[in-house]
Amino acid sequence: MSVFISCLSTKGCEVLPVIGYDRWEDEEYSTVLQLLAQSKDRFILRLDSYAFEDMVEEEPFLDTIENIVSLMGLDTRKCSVILDFGDVSKDSIVDIQEQVDTALSLLKDYQFSFISIAGCSITSDINGMVPKTNSTGLVVRKEFKVWKSVRSFNPDAKFVFGDYGIANPNVGDETIAPDANGKIRYTISDSYFVVRGYSRRQGDKGAQMHGLCQSLISSGYFCGVDFSWGDMMIEQCANYGKVKGKVFVGNPTSWVAIDTTHHMTYVTQEVVEFENVIYATHHLRDAVHN
Repeated sequence: MSVFISCLSTKGCEVLPVIGYDRWEDEEYSTVLQLLAQSKDRFILRLDSYAFEDMVEEEPFLDTIENIVSLMGLDTRKCSVILDFGDVSKDSIVDIQEQVDTALSLLKDYQFSFISIAGCSITSDINGMVPKTNSTGLVVRKEFKVWKSVRSFNPDAKFVFGDYGIANPNVGDETIAPDANGKIRYTISDSYFVVRGYSRRQGDKGAQMHGLCQSLISSGYFCGVDFSWGDMMIEQCANYGKVKGKVFVGNPTSWVAIDTTHHMTYVTQEVVEFENVIYATHHLRDAVHN
């Protein structure tokens, strides 16, 4: 870890090491982090399922947090926290929000720079979102709805949004899926609009993407060709446009890039708009009370 940080730092990158709550009991791991703390003062504390379980009784959780902070000599005002829920496709919004509320309450006195939520409602298997081939479906973005709810009730909290994009965190890069379906995961308000085709080894194979793009564009959810690079590529594929002289159909990797570009553009605007609403509402309420 220290070697990577050193290499990146020499290239002008600002590196923020992550402290894994789940790995803190590993003596070698914690020792490396303590050594890093001698030269760095900004860290990100990642809390996952192990931390959420410890929060139930509070004491085990707070003991571990205090141990991390004291042994590393952290100034928590310079550090931040990620509430990493990972795959939330099978979790309820109520349960996620309860865990977030508990975490914010337990961490309040530490005055971290900010606390972020991270989660992904996209399932690892297309069947979990759209059961039938050649059809469409909506998937609620639970992590975003939780973030909005918590922000609404805690306008002064430094609680920021983060997610895993359009790829399930449990699906690794090494996963080989020869029968992967053609699909588009298109981010819309509070949800994903998922357009499913069929196995890329059958029928029109990759060329099925032309029809999937046409379905998306005619769905009423399409944001327009100028919205993002991803939207431009969707429109191009729908119209049999060419890239480098060949009709574009893409491959699973390029469609991750297309879906992700649209997602990042959409979510960024969505977060900014919601934060503006929170700011305006909060200040209007203060003005009325004064």
